[in-house]
Amino acid sequence: MKAKELDRLFDKGEEITPYLDLTKARRPGHEQVRPRIIRAHFDGQQIRLDESCQLEPDTQLLVVVLPKHAPDNEHEDWLLLSRQALENAYGKDEPEYSLDAIKESNPEYERK
Repeated sequence: MKAKELDRLFDKGEEITPYLDLTKARRPGHEQVRPRIIRAHFDGQQIRLDESCQLEPDTQLLVVVLPKHAPDNEHEDWLLLSRQALENAYGKDEPEYSLDAIKESNPEYERK
């Protein structure tokens, strides 16, 4: 479809999304960032990285303080970190998605 025809449909208020290839659409300001996770500890004075890491000056860091548990609770720490990351993944203005938006249902999901 030519751009003029798409403009004409849009100006008439007609639905144009069927004519758009949204597979590579991006939301400005919402680009996916793949952070590196590096274990560290606080020695009482400074935060010390537990592994070497090359950082450029002024690299922004996000420090997540994990609850103090016995070493055998590392799994719970990761679950907590995952939950916090999920909570931060969606903004306050994120729309509620209806069940109609689900393309493939999970037969093991118990609707509550």
